Amino acid sequence: MDMKLLEGFNAIDGDLCTPQGFILDTFEYQFNGLVNDISILVADNPCIVAFKCFSNTDNNVYNFKHLQDTRGIAQAVVIDAPKNFWDFAQDVSHQLGLYNENFLLAFGSNGFISNRSEFAIQLDICGVTCYFGISRFSDCVYITSDVAITYDMLSLALNDINYSLIDSSMVCIVTSGQAGNMAITKDNYLFNVFKEALQCIIDNLY
Repeated sequence: MDMKLLEGFNAIDGDLCTPQGFILDTFEYQFNGLVNDISILVADNPCIVAFKCFSNTDNNVYNFKHLQDTRGIAQAVVIDAPKNFWDFAQDVSHQLGLYNENFLLAFGSNGFISNRSEFAIQLDICGVTCYFGISRFSDCVYITSDVAITYDMLSLALNDINYSLIDSSMVCIVTSGQAGNMAITKDNYLFNVFKEALQCIIDNLY
């Protein structure tokens, strides 16, 4: 598989690498009269989102139920949400101008981020150039991509990956579908290429 490591690709917020259409930044929000900072991954449009967790927390249960309700569609993912995030998620979504159902989830480090690292790769899928941006915050991994793929196949790909080399507690992938590739809707050659790319990313995180 022909994959290319990109340096300085669409750099946002320091040396973070993300495909076009995504931004990861720190936002101010107000809750109960207090102003706080929160790091959020936001897409230009609603995306397909899936995640693989290796710990069973209240947030993860909430996230899984949310994605079941929306069939895997969301537009924003919280990186460093505090516990009991859902108590103020609605307020934050309104402040960002998003519908509640598109404002995703409370993932991550409960306000503490360390060991941050980012890189991006370029991948050819049947003649179409696709991109992946990989960001690791503490023990959580966030992957953004412009590949077109359904929620069911994205979830299947994450479940099929071998995680024996990873020490993270969660892997979350957000896909915008803007690459222009033939959408991955079933287990075929395109799906296997996509899955191999994810496996390569996971194997080379550290």
